Amino acid sequence: MKKTLLKIFVSVLAVCTGLMCFVGCGGDFNPDSITLTTLTKEVEVGGFIAETENYVYYINGVGDSNGDNKYGVPVKGSLMAADKADLTKTCVVVPKLFVATDYKAGVYVYDGYVYYGTTNTDLNSSGNVAKDELVFAKSKLDGTETEILFNAGALSTEYRIVKAADKTVYIIYYSSADKAIISYNASTKEKITVAKTDDEAAESLDAYKFVDNEGAVNGAVVMFTSTVYSEEFNQAKKDSLGDKYSRATESYNKVYAYKVGDTVENCYAGKLVVDGNKNIPTKFSFVSVNGKYVFVKETDGTDKAITVTYAVNALDLEKTKILNASYVEDGTLINDLNAAYKVVDGYLVKLSLVDSIEGENGAYNTVMKADSVSKLLFTEGDYVYYVNSSTFLARKNMMNFENENAFEQVISEGKIADSWYAPEIRDGNVYYCDASEYGNSYIKYASVSDALDIERDEDTDEIVSVKFAVHTLIGKVTDADTASFAETEINDYLKELTDNKIVFDTDDEGNYVLKDGKPVCTPLDKANEVYENLGNLKDLVSETTKTSLKNYNKAKELSVELFALKDFDELSETEKTALKDTFEKVYAKTEALKKDKDYSYNTVTGMVETNAMYYLNLANKFFNTDKK
Repeated sequence: MKKTLLKIFVSVLAVCTGLMCFVGCGGDFNPDSITLTTLTKEVEVGGFIAETENYVYYINGVGDSNGDNKYGVPVKGSLMAADKADLTKTCVVVPKLFVATDYKAGVYVYDGYVYYGTTNTDLNSSGNVAKDELVFAKSKLDGTETEILFNAGALSTEYRIVKAADKTVYIIYYSSADKAIISYNASTKEKITVAKTDDEAAESLDAYKFVDNEGAVNGAVVMFTSTVYSEEFNQAKKDSLGDKYSRATESYNKVYAYKVGDTVENCYAGKLVVDGNKNIPTKFSFVSVNGKYVFVKETDGTDKAITVTYAVNALDLEKTKILNASYVEDGTLINDLNAAYKVVDGYLVKLSLVDSIEGENGAYNTVMKADSVSKLLFTEGDYVYYVNSSTFLARKNMMNFENENAFEQVISEGKIADSWYAPEIRDGNVYYCDASEYGNSYIKYASVSDALDIERDEDTDEIVSVKFAVHTLIGKVTDADTASFAETEINDYLKELTDNKIVFDTDDEGNYVLKDGKPVCTPLDKANEVYENLGNLKDLVSETTKTSLKNYNKAKELSVELFALKDFDELSETEKTALKDTFEKVYAKTEALKKDKDYSYNTVTGMVETNAMYYLNLANKFFNTDKK
C-alpha cells in the first residue's frame, strides 16, 4: 500500500515542478508553454471537459468559490489545456475560478473563446468582494483577453451557453431577481425575457427545466410550463388587496420550449409544445430531464385523473408516449427510448420505454449482475460505467451477462466526485475527479487500453480484484495541496506504528533488521522521506503533523539508544555490568529530555519501542542509580 502512496506523491511533485507554464505572483499570467492554435474542429461541449482538434480543456479540480478570483491568481478551479499528443504538456489558459454550481452546464468553447460563469470580483454594497454572485465572462483560449459580460446573481443560477446557427453565442439563464428566464446575446449584449412569473400577464411562468447539453446545443435549451389565468388582471383590486390579491386560473396549462433565436410566440419567446386547452382540461408537469429528452407527465383535469407520461425530444420537439413510465426517473440511464438501463433487484436490465421487450421479465432483459452499482453513468462500447458502492469509478463488460461472477474493473484510485465533474471518456482516456484524500479533488485520467492489475487468491487462483493499473494526475497542483498530499501520506505512515510506538523492522525469524548497526523503522523512515521531499513547502505542513513527526523521531533516537539494553533481564550479571557506561549515557539523555522545552517527556517516552523503557528501569534498579 505505501509503495503506491509514495508513487502518487512523487507524481504530484513531478506535476508541480514539471509544468510548462505558470501563474505567477501578483496576478501575472504567462501562457507561453503550448501554442494554442489550429482550432479548426468545432468544439464539443462537455461537462468539466471540452476539446478542440489539438487540445483538451478541463477545469483544474474543484476550486473554492471563496478564493481570490483576481485574474491570474486562481490555479485550482481554473481552466487548463493539455496537448492531445502529449497530455503532460499542460497550461493554465483562463486563470479564473470555474465554480458555478449548475453542474450540468459544463465548459463551452466556441470559435477560439471560452464562455463561463465565475465569481464576482467587484465590491458589494457592504464594501466586501461579492464572492457569492455569479458573473458571466468570455476569455480567449490563449489567455490574452478576458471580458466580463454581465452579473447573473446567485452562484446557484441555472444556465446553458449555446451557439446559434448564425454563430451568435447566447447565455440562457434563470434570474431569481427577475423571476424570469432570460436570453443574453453575447454579440449585441441585448437581453430578452423568454418567460416571466408575472401575475399581471395572461400567462405566468411556472416550472422550468434546462435541457442537458446534448439536446440544448442543437435543440431546445429550456422547457417550461405556464400558469393560465381565467380572469383578467384588475389593478384596482390589487391596489386594494395588495399581496392578498390573486386571480382565478384555468384547469389546464401549457408547455413551451425555447431554442436560441426563437421569436416571441403568444406570450413567450419560444414554441408551444403542448396546450391543455379548455375543451379537455389537462395539466402538465415535469418528471425529469435525461439527455436530449424532457419527460412530461400529463394529468387529466376531469374526475378521471388519468396520467400519461411523454418524452419530448429537445431536437425536434416531438412528443412520444412512454409505456414504462415507472422507469423514467433519475436512476435510469437513457441512451435512447428503446435503450434504457436500470438496476433492478441487483441486476442491470435493459428496457424500452416505448415498446414491450420480449424477455424473461416481459418489460426488460437482464444484462448482468450489478449488486455493487450505486449510480449508472454511461455506456461505451461493451461496457457500462458507474459509481460503485464504495464511491469508486468502475465498469463492467455487459457481454459477460451469463457470468454472474464477472468482476468489476475499478477505474479510479479513490473516491470520485460525480456532480459537475462526472467522469468522461475522451480519445480512449477516462477522466475523473479524485475526491479522495490522496486526490484532493484534482483531475486524473486512466487509459482504457492499459493493462489491468489483476489480483488473485494465492491458494485458489481465483480473481479477487481487477483494477486499472496506471493513473495520471493532469494539471497544476497548488503548493498548499502539494503539502496536503504529503501530510496525508506522512500521517498514514505514522498510523502503521502499532499503539503509536516506534516499531522496528524484523526478519522472518523475528530478529531486528539492522542498518549501520542500528534497527530500522520503515514507516517513520518513509514519513521522513516524504517530508524532506517537500523542500521549501515544509512550512505549509500543519504544526500538529510536524510536532508528531518530531516526537516520533526523538522517540526513535531514544529507542535506538535503548536498543543496547534490550532483554536486560535475560542477561548475566557480567553482561549487565558491562553495560554500565552505555546505561549511564542513555539515562542521562532521558533525564535531559525532562528539561528540554521542545519536547514533552511523557509524550516521547510513550512513543519509544514497546518494553524499551521497561528495560531502562530494570537497568536503573540494577545499577542503583536513583539511590546514589
